[in-house]
Amino acid sequence: LNMSAALAVISGWISDKPNNPAEDLSAFNVINGVLNVAPVLDNKGLPVDTQEVAEKNEAIDPVALCQRLDEARQAKDYDAADTIRNKLTEAGYEVRTTPECTTAKKKLA
Repeated sequence: LNMSAALAVISGWISDKPNNPAEDLSAFNVINGVLNVAPVLDNKGLPVDTQEVAEKNEAIDPVALCQRLDEARQAKDYDAADTIRNKLTEAGYEVRTTPECTTAKKKLA
């Protein structure tokens, strides 16, 4: 195994913006399982189960949830709107609501 070449390819790949973050994280897990060069730690320095994170984020459709949040706010169902906002926030999205619409942008780690 040519580690230098492998790390060069991985470095280029992870610096690009992912089209499908959950899929890329799963691929990264496989690669890192072989190379074991990039432990993923949380903000407290504890290991993160990246497969669990990928599975959790795979189920999130931020566009649909933002639309549902807007619909809940329009119906004055603020408990439902808060629940949807919390779901997005827990999945790592920054949620912004304006008079026009709600948007969710994935936070960088």
